[in-house]
Amino acid sequence: MRYRTTAALAVGGVLLALSGCSDSGGGDKPTAQQPPGTVAPPAATGPGAPAPTAVSTTPAGPPAPVAIGQPVTLQRSGGSGITMTALRIADPAPGPGSGATGTRRVAVQWEITASGTQPISSTPADGSALIDQAGQQYSSASFLKTDLGPAMPGSASTAAGDKRTGWVCYEVPTGAQVTKIQYAPGLGLAADTATWTT
Repeated sequence: MRYRTTAALAVGGVLLALSGCSDSGGGDKPTAQQPPGTVAPPAATGPGAPAPTAVSTTPAGPPAPVAIGQPVTLQRSGGSGITMTALRIADPAPGPGSGATGTRRVAVQWEITASGTQPISSTPADGSALIDQAGQQYSSASFLKTDLGPAMPGSASTAAGDKRTGWVCYEVPTGAQVTKIQYAPGLGLAADTATWTT
């Protein structure tokens, strides 16, 4: 009787050991690890759900060139909006005095509008330039005036929704052909630039 009891206990112990080995292999298998520095994409929810698409964060470029007379709205530092219009160009422009030898006077009539909710104190004389066929740039020449009309004030304080109009003169070499008019806020240093083709 003692031998049968001992044998039965031994057999039971073996069965328990085998059962434990079987249970240890029945758990969840480890999932594949993502390589360091990578993020797994979220799984689509629902049957047939499309995979998520990437969202571009590339900032928009400057406005496309427009014809003379067309307004262009730009953003200034601080979020205030400004709408600039090169109304017309006079090449050459009449006026008193003259510039350096071998140059001519070119005048642009500008319109500046405070299109945002904040007043602005900008003038196209500080941020505008003429570009010729060779890519040379010519800034405004404050010492030159034109008989075509009032000059744009040197400091045009404009209330929100209001506008100012005036002429700005430029000194350009006699042989240069003006092909573009440009304006950029912030004394011409801003990346947001308006361009008019002549």
